[in-house]
This record gives sequence, structure tokens and C-alpha cells, in this order.
Amino acid sequence: AMMMFSIVLMSFLFPVASPNFTTVNIAKAFTEKYDGASPVYIIKFLRPGFAFYTDFYGKELLNADQFSKTIVESKRAYFVVRELDYNRLSDVERQQVKIVAKIADKMLLLKQ
Repeated sequence: AMMMFSIVLMSFLFPVASPNFTTVNIAKAFTEKYDGASPVYIIKFLRPGFAFYTDFYGKELLNADQFSKTIVESKRAYFVVRELDYNRLSDVERQQVKIVAKIADKMLLLKQ
């Protein structure tokens, strides 16, 4: 029974749940879309995994207030955030960014 449980867990449940626990997919989307010159801001929670998969450290956003302030103050920039952080933005702030990629609960945004 334990062996069958392990097989089901490894074969079906882990692959379905893994996008919620890793930044590998949003990191791939970033490397495909990044222009190579614009600043990149990464929410603190995602930064270690994102840096591991891209070897790109960007600038750390410590909290939602700093995220909002950076959107207003920056020119062209990329943002790697959780959907939760995006949902905390005001409607005006959301209109300033474009969703480039959304994978599970992670988002790549672009302010132009």
C-alpha cells in the first residue's frame, strides 16, 4: 500500500502541484521575454528561486507598499511578483503594467 501511495504521489500529485511551489516556469518565461536592459524588480518571497534559475538577481521588493511605489516611480521595468501582490494594487497601478506571463500564482509584469 505504501509503495502504491508513493507511486501515485510521485507520478500524479507532485507534477500537478509543483508549479505552485517553484519559480522555474516564471523564470523560463522571463528569460524568453526580457529585453536585456530594463531594470527588474522581484518580490522578496520569489527572489531566491528566481535568482537560482535565471542567475539574475534584480532588485528586491520587500513588501506590497514598496511594489506600489516602484510602479508609480519607475519608467520601463519588469516585475516578478505573486498574484496576491498584484491583486493588492489599486486599479490605477494595475493599468500602468501589462501582464506578460502568469504561471500558477506567479506573474511577470512589464511597465512601459
